[in-house]
Amino acid sequence: MNRYASREDPGDMVPARVAVTVVALTAVALLGVVYACGGEPGGDSSVSPADVLAARTAGLTFLQQDRLEEAAVEFTRLTQLVPDEAAGYASLALVHLRAGELSEAESRIRRALEIQPDDPDHWLTLARVLEGAGRLEEARHELEESIRVNPEHLRTLWALAEWTSGEAALDPEAGRARLTRIVELDPGNPAARIQLAQRLLDAGASDGALAQLEALQQQAPDFPPIGLEPFRATVDA
Repeated sequence: MNRYASREDPGDMVPARVAVTVVALTAVALLGVVYACGGEPGGDSSVSPADVLAARTAGLTFLQQDRLEEAAVEFTRLTQLVPDEAAGYASLALVHLRAGELSEAESRIRRALEIQPDDPDHWLTLARVLEGAGRLEEARHELEESIRVNPEHLRTLWALAEWTSGEAALDPEAGRARLTRIVELDPGNPAARIQLAQRLLDAGASDGALAQLEALQQQAPDFPPIGLEPFRATVDA
């Protein structure tokens, strides 16, 4: 399971799987960039919003096509057009992450965090970079810092809940607490309920696991029964 996956992106944690984060950055950051460079009073009127939009759009297109050198050119241009906006640096970090250039990725995403320190997507990118570099304790620390600022950010909660092994592992109770919070915030998330049921079973809390499975079946009566059979067999044992 991808530690950094959203419900829309359940893929592996590898540098090539960054498209969802890119899209998430685009929706909010691009609007801010356009306003910052002339769309609102006080912006830099010497910078054309059309140029900013063109650089951002081209960079995203190249990134999604895995044309990393071209994407880097466009996102570098974006940082030159609007150097005080986080979007260009965060996007460059994603390019370097995909290319496996972790030192450069860390530098760019930390610059984005300097500009926009409360953005949970930047923290997630930084954690991915650090984990890719084998710096697991640092990665988890950054996620903990992010959740302190953004206590209801589901993807960060999920990332922390997935720390179940290795030197940076959460204790089992903390992992269950993260999953419980995800279910509270997003009760229609079947992946979270199944994970929570499994963790409860592992802890010997069969009643709690059964409650999660029953809630899942009520919310999603068409959920494939074969996916629940192993849980029910264990609960009934």
